[in-house]
Amino acid sequence: MPMLSPHHRFYFSQGFSVLPPPPTPFVPSSGNLMLQFTPSSMSNLSDPGVPRDTARIGVGPQASSPCFSFNLNGFSLGCDSKDSPCVFNFTGLRFDQQSQQEKEVAWLTVDVSACTSTDHCELVPVVFKGFDNLTSVQVALKVDEKAKVWWADDLALGWSDNQCEKAICRSKVRDSVRKRDGVSSGRKPRSRLLDFALFRG
Repeated sequence: MPMLSPHHRFYFSQGFSVLPPPPTPFVPSSGNLMLQFTPSSMSNLSDPGVPRDTARIGVGPQASSPCFSFNLNGFSLGCDSKDSPCVFNFTGLRFDQQSQQEKEVAWLTVDVSACTSTDHCELVPVVFKGFDNLTSVQVALKVDEKAKVWWADDLALGWSDNQCEKAICRSKVRDSVRKRDGVSSGRKPRSRLLDFALFRG
């Protein structure tokens, strides 16, 4: 199913969906569900300000808030390739109060081996260092310079500052789940969509 925010504080760009295996060659690394991202050149779905064929995960309308910055700690990944490696490019962005825009502050390129099998492929865990105090993360994947579908599980995020003052600041923002059309609803009970995500803090 398409989705916008499996966690009520984080927002995912268009192209993301949540699915169980099959029909993908990969299996979730935990739980029963995992993420799939289909690039805009294949899905015809895009978001303003997000580069072509790029996924974006961030705190959405809270980017300018002083208490919603987060750290990216880990992600398990795989992509649609049976021979050439999957080249993931991660870019961490941080909201700049002076310019009132997000600026790139962290970069990482990860080569994930292709899976030659047609099923039961294992996602590869990636640990991130230096992706701290962010307001969004962009992910672009290329296989032989071409955009491809990719899968992920065990997204590990944590607030950059867990002191009481920042926690109180976060608690003052209405606890809601935003829909793609911008309409917010009251917080719902934890759902199976969160099987693929691990939030710390």
